[in-house]
Amino acid sequence: TVPGSNVAAASGAEENQRLQSENQSFGVRNANLFTTFGALPVSGRSLDSLLKYDKAALLFPGGVREVYHRKGEDYKIFWPERGEFVRAAAKHNATIVPFAAIGASDSVEMIADAGEILSIPVLGNYVKGRTNFLPKARGNETFVPPISVPRPPSRFYFLFLKPISTENIDYRDKEMCQEVYNQIRSDVEKGIDGLLEQREQDPYRDFGPRILYERFNNRSAPAPMSTKQL
Repeated sequence: TVPGSNVAAASGAEENQRLQSENQSFGVRNANLFTTFGALPVSGRSLDSLLKYDKAALLFPGGVREVYHRKGEDYKIFWPERGEFVRAAAKHNATIVPFAAIGASDSVEMIADAGEILSIPVLGNYVKGRTNFLPKARGNETFVPPISVPRPPSRFYFLFLKPISTENIDYRDKEMCQEVYNQIRSDVEKGIDGLLEQREQDPYRDFGPRILYERFNNRSAPAPMSTKQL
């Protein structure tokens, strides 16, 4: 289990059949696009089923709120207070591998965020009406993407943290599972902060210098060594 989209990777006829059934019940359009990549609707049941059959899962606890963040919220995490994925992992003795990542928000210029779009007369009501049929893993999610324009692509940075074994965690012990969850959330936040700091030392973080180096040297521009060692 890797926390850190509301996308869980799955394979097998049983999972695909259940996915189609759940997508129909949710009324999700273009469900085949998601099933092509092995995606499942976000739910405790989906995650439990994947781990039960020893499937790998990629989970972003921040969900839609984090992906469609507002202006000034770049690289902030919006995880729920309770970490149910830890209990699910502990129930099936799965290993949790937290990770941090930055770069996506720097590759676009946000013109208007969800709050601003919904506040526009007429348009806001129209957009809100169009999103009412979409499934929500949490009640406070607003499935409204921001209006953005692309920038020259920024460099992406990834940091995989120490794997966490759940063999000695009792999934029925909610307090213990919450402690593990809080630690994971804290570690991911520190990982993001560390990547942001290391990025400032990277002379090839921007597209121009990076592409010039790679064109003249015929190899990838080097990354800060300390970034790999965080």
